[in-house]
Amino acid sequence: MTIPARIAAILLPVLVAGCAAPGAADRAGSLGGTAWQAIRLSDGTVPDDPSRLTVVFGADGRAIVRADCNRGSGTWQSSGPGRLTFGPVATTKMGCPPGSLGDRFLADLTRAGGYSAGADRLEIAIPNASGRLVLRPARAQP
Repeated sequence: MTIPARIAAILLPVLVAGCAAPGAADRAGSLGGTAWQAIRLSDGTVPDDPSRLTVVFGADGRAIVRADCNRGSGTWQSSGPGRLTFGPVATTKMGCPPGSLGDRFLADLTRAGGYSAGADRLEIAIPNASGRLVLRPARAQP
């Protein structure tokens, strides 16, 4: 094998990996394909019914959200270990009952900056917030 061919054989995989979509590795890893429901918002509020505040992380980078009486979708990505961001989340605009936590849940998601995950708990760090959004595995999709 010639020297230029050897160099190409070494550099080609590096170049191809560099062209992958941001967050693609994590989408296929720990969060992609998982569903979660909120058990504590970043301000410390504990929802009465966690099944009304859910997020599903698609392996393709899509996020499906239930925010009380509203449903929506957007995008998510992880640009590295423990990093998490959401793109804009488009939702229905139903009039939820007084005391709804849907808007606060959406605000926590869209301000996400990082995360730590285990088998039974996902904590999403919210920059400039005193707490974290804490979720547990959800049984069903929103």
